[in-house]
Amino acid sequence: MDATSDCEIPERVLLWAAAAVDPNARIHSVRRLHGGVSSLVHNITFQVGGAEKEVVLRQFTNREWLQDEPDLAHHEAESLRLASRAAICTPQIIAYDESGSTCGIPAVLMTRIEGKVILEPMTDMEHWIDGLAAALVRIHHVDADGFAWSYFTYNDVNSLGLQSWSSIPEKWTVHSKL
Repeated sequence: MDATSDCEIPERVLLWAAAAVDPNARIHSVRRLHGGVSSLVHNITFQVGGAEKEVVLRQFTNREWLQDEPDLAHHEAESLRLASRAAICTPQIIAYDESGSTCGIPAVLMTRIEGKVILEPMTDMEHWIDGLAAALVRIHHVDADGFAWSYFTYNDVNSLGLQSWSSIPEKWTVHSKL
């Protein structure tokens, strides 16, 4: 591989991703994206013709989660397809390896969206909340009939209580009583 890389991804995975992007794609760089708790997430930049194309590779590494939900990659791919009908900026599915038969572990390859995560804006909170609400309206207008999965929470909402990770744990106590 004649690319720059700050992480190791098996060559078979990179070849799979390149073939899915374009038969003439060449790997330019690989960069780990931080923040994924249950997955390894990487930004891969390809040279395709004279242009660069950036994609995101998500590899599902949490074996316990995969035991509970062996169709995780398929579920993610179909969720992205459904989300693309919501008229919001969302990654597009490029390819997925449901069982890990090609990549070694289940994986999803998707387009990369430019931007950054803003969990709490420093200015103009009202504009930020309005933007979230507008996106939710578009999402809820999508007809999900026929979607094979139903929402469920990973946490028991009745036992949330005090959240030690929060900078405002007392707010969780109030909300857990609602």
